[in-house]
Amino acid sequence: MGKGNGIMMEETVSVAQRRAGRAIVIGGSIAGLLAARVLADVFKEIIIVEVDDPPDGLKPRNKVPQGHHSHIFLERGQKILECLFPGIIQELIQNGSIVTDFTNDLEWFHFGEWKKRFPSGIKVVQQTRPFIERHIRHRVDFIPNVAFQYRSRVTSFILSDDRKHVQGIKMRNESSHLEEVIMADLVVDAGGAGSQALKWLNVEKDMGEVVHIDLFYATRFYKTEWVDRGWTNLMISAQLPEHPYAGVAIPFEIKKLALL
Repeated sequence: MGKGNGIMMEETVSVAQRRAGRAIVIGGSIAGLLAARVLADVFKEIIIVEVDDPPDGLKPRNKVPQGHHSHIFLERGQKILECLFPGIIQELIQNGSIVTDFTNDLEWFHFGEWKKRFPSGIKVVQQTRPFIERHIRHRVDFIPNVAFQYRSRVTSFILSDDRKHVQGIKMRNESSHLEEVIMADLVVDAGGAGSQALKWLNVEKDMGEVVHIDLFYATRFYKTEWVDRGWTNLMISAQLPEHPYAGVAIPFEIKKLALL
């Protein structure tokens, strides 16, 4: 399926219609993969620079802060993903993603009472983060003008003489420790929380504002036998300030139960 989509894109957007240039995407997580997919329509060459090794199976990647938690696609996210990769939502479902009705399948305790459940027609698709990434990366792998540069760490930007334009990157291979310069017409920083862009641009960190919210997540996986409880997802909301903790129990693609 992925290869077919790659061929279809090549027929729809010819090489002559693309800009004569190269784009670099820093980071090969979901944001970087989606950025590469969009850029593939207008650039001849896209290079995704990723510091991690090529993904192995469905294990969470160390550099993804919330990679161990389950993820839910709301309808807007489904529509965007489907637009970029036609058929991918059905592919996720066929391979095991759980589909639920947002209100009818959720048992929700909120402000001291159980919320009334009713069919909303709003469908959500739930699964683990590695499961999503594997499907998206599989599609990107078949885009002919996108290449991955794994085990490579970006160390700085290449700036123009007037320091107003980013013209490329410097990167270091984590295995050989050799450094390389790659010039580009566009550089997209999808490095997430570990981004060094402000440092490379010599922008003072104190120009930004930090809001401390003291929020954290913890996930544990349970293997259970299927029991019809009348609901699929369970959520116990926090009651601030007396009870600051909340919990969610949801099934995901391998029929286990994730407790957040």
